[in-house]
Amino acid sequence: MNSIATQALGAARVLFFTFTGFGCNDLAHGGHGHGADVGDPGAEGHGETGGGHGTETSLGSLEVAGRRFEVLLLGELIAGKMGAMEVVPVGAGAGDDSVFLWLEGADGARLSAPAKGANAGDRLHFHVTPSAEGGAPRRVVLRVRGEGVDERGALALPG
Repeated sequence: MNSIATQALGAARVLFFTFTGFGCNDLAHGGHGHGADVGDPGAEGHGETGGGHGTETSLGSLEVAGRRFEVLLLGELIAGKMGAMEVVPVGAGAGDDSVFLWLEGADGARLSAPAKGANAGDRLHFHVTPSAEGGAPRRVVLRVRGEGVDERGALALPG
């Protein structure tokens, strides 16, 4: 396949996974998709291995909108390639609020589109694609939105 066709196929895959809600390549999860068993550490393809995305690395925790969240990086963030992160509410959880996540550079410029967390059991699962332009992402931003709430917090990324 020539390079133009390869690029078009890659773009089509990203659009498919973004707009169909599948997000993950279901084959990386043993074919089970994102059902109720996603947060189960015993489920095939999930748990300590980062759900088929790579090694799970804690980035730390932060408080946003009066709630504490632990942020996990699954695998690596590579410019131009979809990466995965998870956010684990500590204590009261996210409730009915919407939680969004994106990446920013050292200058505060947004380096990925905001992603809304998908319910994955006891955590929220996110896919972000760092921009191939604008430098390396330096922090992850978490935004909590709900009735009467719209707050953000950020954590530094390793590197």
